[in-house]
Order: sequence, then C-alpha cells, then structure tokens
Amino acid sequence: MTITDLTYKSIEMRDWEGMETFLSRMNVLDFRKIQTSLRKNYLCKLDNDLFWETYYHLIKYKKQAFLACIVAIEQLAKEKKIDFNNDYVKQISLYLHGNHPDAVKSLLSMAIPLLVTETQIEGLFDAFDLDVRERIALLLKTDNPLTYFVLFKNLKHIQDNKVMMKKCCLFIHNKKTDLAKNMACIVKEYFGIHEATGVRSLNIEQYELNYIDRDKDTFINVLQGKRPKL
Repeated sequence: MTITDLTYKSIEMRDWEGMETFLSRMNVLDFRKIQTSLRKNYLCKLDNDLFWETYYHLIKYKKQAFLACIVAIEQLAKEKKIDFNNDYVKQISLYLHGNHPDAVKSLLSMAIPLLVTETQIEGLFDAFDLDVRERIALLLKTDNPLTYFVLFKNLKHIQDNKVMMKKCCLFIHNKKTDLAKNMACIVKEYFGIHEATGVRSLNIEQYELNYIDRDKDTFINVLQGKRPKL
C-alpha cells in the first residue's frame, strides 16, 4: 500500500495518530497530492459523522493546509445529509474560535455558498455561535438567491438601526451584479431606507412588497425581477 492509501485506511479506522504519522512522513509532492485528493475526491464520500471527525483532526494537525477541505461538504449539502448538530462541529468551532479566530470567517465564507437550504445556513451559523451582525457580515459577501433570502430575514433583526441598514443596502448595491442591485432595491423599499440614494426602485407596487416575505420562492421571484403572485 502507498503512504496515501495508508493515510486513508487510518481515517476509515479513525486512527488519528496513525493518520498524522503518515501525513508527517510524506514528501512535499505527496502531501500536495493528498491535500487535493482529500478536498476534491475523498472527503465528499464520507458520511456526515466521519466527515466532521476527519475534518477536525485534519485542521488540528495542520490548519493552513486543510482548512479549505471544508468545500467537501458540497455533496452532503446537495444530498440533504449534512448535519451541523454534531459534537465534532462544536469541537471545530471551539478550537478555531480559541486558537485561530480569523480562520472561522474563512471557513464560513467557503462553506455558505455550498449550502442549499435556509436550515443548513442557519444551522451552520448556530454551530459556530454567531450573533446576527456576524451572520449579516458574512451573508453580505455572497451573491445568490438563497443567501439573499437568509440575509433579508436576518436584516429584520436590525431594521431599527437605520445607519446600519443604509450601509448594508449600499454595500449590496455596490457589488454591481443584477441580482445585487435587485436585492439593494428590496432592502431600500421594504425597510424604507430612503437615505440610500442611487439605488433604483423595483417595478412593483408598494403593497406587493408585503408578499415577499411570505416564503422563499416568492422572495426569489421578486429578487429575479418578477412580480409576486398575489
């Protein structure tokens, strides 16, 4: 067996000391190969529990090398098999918050766009114990319909802070994509952020805005420039 095969065998057996031993013995080329293989081919095939346990031990061993392996959650997310209510997710959160706080933002920024439901996104935020402002800050950097819907719901928690709401509205608008411009319009008109000059108006009646928080599909229809179904 190759040293790579032995490393994978250690993971399957949950022999974390063995995994670290084999990783430490690799030359530079083999180590780079296994970084790529873990991220793109191997971790995505694990079940939820073994994925999080493996990921925890990988980032504890060498965070800088393996943090990006979080992208392997994409398959679990698509199959609706991902579960953040897991002891190792909590340990990852505690470890990174306690030792590498900047890595928390990096991990979440990579993970959020790969999730496919509101429940998954909020579950990730809960697992990493983020307050509403931290959630908004991360969501503001995304640009897809689902994350804009989750952002919209989180903005309701700070809607009385007009200064912050204006900053959020203009930040979204300045991303310049069609979706971002529509989202900025929704924020401006729904929350009454009239100070956000330069943000154009949506071509819908004011009363129709009352329907956009009815459900995700209605919100996304408006976000994509369609009229809400009343």
